[in-house]
This record gives sequence, C-alpha cells and structure tokens, in this order.
Amino acid sequence: MLGLMIKDVYTIKRQFKIVVLMSIFYIGFSILDNNIGFLSFVALFANIGLILPTFSYDEKGQWDKYARILPVSYEKLVLSRYVEVLIVNGVMLAILIPISLFVKKPEEEFLLILSILVVAICIGVILISIMFPIIYKIGMEKARIMIFVIVLVPTCLIATMAKLNININLPQILESPFVKYVSYHLYIICPLIAAVFIALSYQISKAVVAKKEY
Repeated sequence: MLGLMIKDVYTIKRQFKIVVLMSIFYIGFSILDNNIGFLSFVALFANIGLILPTFSYDEKGQWDKYARILPVSYEKLVLSRYVEVLIVNGVMLAILIPISLFVKKPEEEFLLILSILVVAICIGVILISIMFPIIYKIGMEKARIMIFVIVLVPTCLIATMAKLNININLPQILESPFVKYVSYHLYIICPLIAAVFIALSYQISKAVVAKKEY
C-alpha cells in the first residue's frame, strides 16, 4: 500500500507546487488581514487540489486496468486513497494550528479558532467522502458533472430561500441552548461526523471497485 501512495506522490508533483503556492497566498492574506477565515480555504483547496487529480491521471494512464493484474488487493487500492486523505488533512491541521495562533485576534478564544479549522477540514473530508464512490463508479471525467451538482444544489437552495423571503429567525436559532452547545463542541462533533462519512464512503467505494470490470 505504501508503494501505491508513493506512486500518487510522484503523480501530483505539479499539483503539489500549485497547492503550496496557493496556500502561501491565503496564509499571507490571512496574516495581513488578520482574518482566520482565509486559512479555511487552504484546507479545502488542499483536498481538491491534491487528492482528486490522482484519479484524473490514473484514468488517463489506464492505471486501474494495470493495477488489477498486480499482486495487490482491490481493498488496498481503495484504502490507500482514503489513507492519503487522512494524511493530507492531518498535515494541514498540524500546519494551520500554529499559524492560526499567530493570526488570531486577542479577543478570540483558542477553542473558537480550533473549531473553525476543524470544521473546514471536516467539510473537505465529507466532500471527498461523497465524491470518491461516484468517481470509482463512473470515472473522474463523468464525475465532474456530479461534483458540480453537489456544490451547485446547496447554493441554489440558499439563493432560492433568500429570493422567496423565507422567514428564518436566525438570531433566535443561534441563541438556543442546543445550538450554543453544538457550536462550542464543533471541534469534537465535526470529526465524528466526518469519520462516519469516510467509513461509509470506504465501504461503498470498496464494493463498487469489487464489482467493476476494467
């Protein structure tokens, strides 16, 4: 499995440079603007910029057909990608936490900063967890449309609600004891939700690859 991950590292060398440059840009902007929110873009961009291109290169090079004749089980082929997701996000969290302490304003609590970063990373993991089974099922090129729909639908729903003037008493909702409790413990709740998503996603992806004919 380590060999599979090393193969992906060589595959995304070009994307890695782009992600690093973009990350430096967002980190610099975050420091200059003294705004922790920009660091969340680094986490989201890392997931999309480093993980998804591996599927595109594999598809173009017909790697999956070749991989099936290697003495490597399909479980390890799938698992290696999920391990990469965990490694990428773990490294991003380890890098962004020290930077966030430098960027954060005096009135901001460390727990709040940690929650923002953890939520951003967990959102990235959840999106990847949704995308992986789709990519394994129909391929990266066709999955681009599905990925676009996944992002577009929530945006359209929010825009529609705003246009129809649907009355939502957001301040009252935010002040409720339950919402306050959840928001204060997001750094615990979000990783648990992300863990459920990635575990289910792995099982679905594994089942898809097992039945797939190359």
